[in-house]
Amino acid sequence: MEKRMLKKVLAIICIMALVLPSMSGIALAADSEETKSFGISKTNENGVGYKVQVKENGRYVEKQVYKTYVSTNGTRDFSKGVFCLDSSKSFPAENTTEYKKIGDYTEKEEVKKIADNMYLPSMTDSEKDAVLMRIFGEKIEAEQDLVPPTTLELIKSILTPDDIFFAEQCAVWKYTNGFEWVNSGIQYTTDGTNYRQASEMPNGKLDLMKIIYDYFTEGNSKLPSATELTDITLTKTSKETIELSDGVAVGPFKINSGTNTNFTAKLYNQNDTEITTYTLIDKDGKNIGTDIKNVLNRYFYVKVTDTSTITKVVLKITSTQTKTTKTLWQPKSGSNYQPLLLVDKEPITIEDQDEAPIILPDQKIFDLALRKYITKVGNTEITSRVPEIGYDETDSNKITYKHKKDPIELNRGDKVVYTITVYNEGEQDAKPTKITDYLPEGLEYVPNSESTINTQYGWIPSSDGTYAVTAYTAGKDDLKAFNKDTMKISSVSVQIECRVKDTVENGKVLTNIAEISEDNIAVKDRGNKDIDSVPGNLNKPADVENYKGKESNKSELSDSDYFYKGQEDDDDFEKVKVKVPEEQVEELDLALRKYITMINGQNQNREPEVDTTPLKEGSTTATYTHPKDPITVKQGDIVIYSIRIYNEGDKDAYADEITDYLPEGLGFLQNHNINYDNGWKLEDNSNAQIVKLNTIKNAVENSNLTDYSRRGLPLALRHADRNGQH
Repeated sequence: MEKRMLKKVLAIICIMALVLPSMSGIALAADSEETKSFGISKTNENGVGYKVQVKENGRYVEKQVYKTYVSTNGTRDFSKGVFCLDSSKSFPAENTTEYKKIGDYTEKEEVKKIADNMYLPSMTDSEKDAVLMRIFGEKIEAEQDLVPPTTLELIKSILTPDDIFFAEQCAVWKYTNGFEWVNSGIQYTTDGTNYRQASEMPNGKLDLMKIIYDYFTEGNSKLPSATELTDITLTKTSKETIELSDGVAVGPFKINSGTNTNFTAKLYNQNDTEITTYTLIDKDGKNIGTDIKNVLNRYFYVKVTDTSTITKVVLKITSTQTKTTKTLWQPKSGSNYQPLLLVDKEPITIEDQDEAPIILPDQKIFDLALRKYITKVGNTEITSRVPEIGYDETDSNKITYKHKKDPIELNRGDKVVYTITVYNEGEQDAKPTKITDYLPEGLEYVPNSESTINTQYGWIPSSDGTYAVTAYTAGKDDLKAFNKDTMKISSVSVQIECRVKDTVENGKVLTNIAEISEDNIAVKDRGNKDIDSVPGNLNKPADVENYKGKESNKSELSDSDYFYKGQEDDDDFEKVKVKVPEEQVEELDLALRKYITMINGQNQNREPEVDTTPLKEGSTTATYTHPKDPITVKQGDIVIYSIRIYNEGDKDAYADEITDYLPEGLGFLQNHNINYDNGWKLEDNSNAQIVKLNTIKNAVENSNLTDYSRRGLPLALRHADRNGQH
């Protein structure tokens, strides 16, 4: 096919404004290093600063304990934990300095423990209180009889976050510089100039800071590291229902406590509604209260009286653990300057659940499950995707279906046969009465006139081709209940034949999903609802191409030994990937050229000369000949650029968006007719500075008022000059 050359030209006009700063959209050389700006202040946010005496080379010298902060666009952020690691080194300057990230801090284990347990201003109030209670708990307990008693609120009224920072900074220096706390060697200032002995501060503030210092130093070996915290876990076993005179009890449940006590445990019903009326009992029926946290590390049952609306009891635990990151930063220049430790904390939420269905003697579990897998492509039988059925060793009711889900490659026009199998995992005979298969764009149902498979299984396609339905299984016998003794599971299968459309793009992944859309059990009967799914309630994903079933499934889909679950157990998916032969692939191929058209109205004759011969000879790129030598301009000169798009491909195409990156010294004329007519706009986050033309040398002489459009201005401003106001 002979390639066509189409072109589109846009113009952009700029002014040589050498006094202007860089504007939004400037392309900068990528820096592979992560950088931050840090600054220091002699006094902290509360207006207090400290000096200490540090022993260096056998003599004591005074050192300023700076309050270090992160600087972002001129804003000082004191909430981060930024600590100096070497008291013998200076900070580059009192203004902000750019640092580079070295990596995780690994040097001193004692410093890492301090970071794991420290107080940070960015913490929540409850987290801060927890840290202070660990530090001052013994003091508070010992001084309860004082008048007034020592309380956490009293301590918080005396100490500021920056007083706590000072004590923590001194603790860090103990392990990095051998610092020793001596009350007489600590001074404070409220103006950054005049210093007094810290022991003169009121309310015993210095003594409280010493307690913090001692907590992190004398008690360092007892401080837990973040890796020593363990979360609560659940022991999951087979469940039973026990009939009582005033209700039923289900279980057993067991919560294993960890060292992280920050967790919640709640009970929910089958509709995910919290159960608030219940009693906890032990295996002998003894009442053990309602507080789940009081039954840790022991088996318990949940007793409920409302069996008319509760068919399942679900125990959910949620634990929150704080992750501490400790990173080392060095100035980008100057090896003798102060290294910094940046400490940050973020909460990590871990969730788990265990559940017990309420099964009364006259009720048996109803449970159908569905799996879908490719069994034929063209004339080739596929056997590698048939599910391997397994049974959980600790719970025979838990059945797994392991089969890979990675896409099978097909060409345009290829047919594919899917097998959809429904299994009876329940305790009563049952069957699906309707199955629906949802077809993605690009995959079509093969008409019954062309497919004996679709005819045999009675598929009925929708008018828009987005799904097909069959009631084939409604005419079959009920599937026998699952036999726990022989581990025999009954099933019924249908097949559906589809075809890849001729218009599908190369590399497109087509995902279709099947579900049980109806079964033979009346859903109004509470005891006969499917225990873990609802027919016909599939939530069709918006991004079906990247759909992977249940959100918790791993993203890699080629593992034959993995159970890829559906949203519930009555739906499943399969994927094919379209591979178009190379000779059929229509590839987009757009090219761009940029050239100066005019300077101050003078034509520059730099338009490209295009030679399409290479395209005809098989190359992917034409030859564009036009000068690229720099043109000398002066401040105030007005430059018009043309940007031209060429289509070198064999498919119609266009460019959605064009970006032009302006270097420092080149200003964008926002309301110039050319820029307005061509739809050029600065980025929304532009920090560009607006400068009047009459302040730029030669700019007015090179411009005409008629060159500028007022259409881009608000209506009030366009007509304001009628009143002589602008």
